[in-house]
Amino acid sequence: MAAGFDEIVERPLAGQQIARGHGCKLPAGLPAAVDMAPHRAIPDEPPHRDAGKRRQDNGGEHSAWYFDAGDNGMSNPVYVAIDTPLLDDALDLVRKVKAHVGGVKLGLEFFCANGHHGVHEVQKLGLPIFLDLKLHDIPNTVAKAMQAINTLEPAIVTIHASGGRAMMEDAKAAAGSHTKVVGVTVLTSLDDHDLSRVGVPDDPHSQVERLAALAQDAGLDGIVCSGQEVKSARKAWKDGFFVVPGLRPAGASTADQKRIVTPRQARDDGASVLVVGRPITKAEDPDAAARAIVGTL
Repeated sequence: MAAGFDEIVERPLAGQQIARGHGCKLPAGLPAAVDMAPHRAIPDEPPHRDAGKRRQDNGGEHSAWYFDAGDNGMSNPVYVAIDTPLLDDALDLVRKVKAHVGGVKLGLEFFCANGHHGVHEVQKLGLPIFLDLKLHDIPNTVAKAMQAINTLEPAIVTIHASGGRAMMEDAKAAAGSHTKVVGVTVLTSLDDHDLSRVGVPDDPHSQVERLAALAQDAGLDGIVCSGQEVKSARKAWKDGFFVVPGLRPAGASTADQKRIVTPRQARDDGASVLVVGRPITKAEDPDAAARAIVGTL
């Protein structure tokens, strides 16, 4: 299957950006806009995209949000990480914090439990959606998975950069025109010892640099890395889009995260999006916690 997909997506030479839109062929049998939930099909050429504004299509309001990341991200770069399988709990939490965050990150736990319907329900609350699915499979499978979520029109989707250049190229080619595809480099829960045990001889910093270069060559929009690597990644990839998770305010518990920095440090070092989970979601007053974090920026 992987070899056959070479005939579906024409890959660029190293350093070239992937041609999007009408020049991109998708897997046979997969329509241009897969409607897997009650939702309007994706228009071929949306009229515009603006940060913090809904798109108007044919006089009606379209459900998805778009933003132009610009030089260093949104006006409010904080995305709250919703890691629960319970839809009602997720909706309640987003309602509480939506005035003080720039978007919502929905991970595997939420998506596997609630699917497209759950994403649509969160979208109704009016914030950009970051689907943190960390896709990692053969190129053909990842491309089809990416096309299957196009009707959700997420602002950001993650894939694993370690899936290789071909997989990243095909994922980007299959993604929606307004979706940023970013490659996960080294999880923030891993350190040198963890990498060594899975056969990676380099330290996290070197591995992030290697995978970031590969992601850039593959035409991705950016990467996911810890705050400890984002400064050097930004220096090497000046127009890249950098998502930094595993952030902790000063004095907060690190829990299972090993390579952490504060949101302010990550932002100063070049992060485009700051992903904050438990310091907000487990706080006694999530809205106050989100407001306090934004206040440090």
